[in-house]
Amino acid sequence: ACNEHGPGRMSEPEEIVAAIESMLVRERPLKGKRALVTSGPTREALDPVRYISNHSSGKQGHAIAAALAELGADVTLVSGPVSVPDPRGVK
Repeated sequence: ACNEHGPGRMSEPEEIVAAIESMLVRERPLKGKRALVTSGPTREALDPVRYISNHSSGKQGHAIAAALAELGADVTLVSGPVSVPDPRGVK
């Protein structure tokens, strides 16, 4: 195949990704599965005034929850205080 056309020419990367995403969403391989995702910072009290925490934004946990929901899972998201919106399709 040449660079421009022909049966051996590779599809554009965007077309390949779209085809894969279409198959995964259509088949919903996680349908009937349940997932629990935690997201954002945690705070552990040392005493009534002080606590230990971390600087998590919650972006990664929320993205994981959204991806699981898109694949058909029944997702429960437990989140600390974050500024990112809750993903659609999760409890």
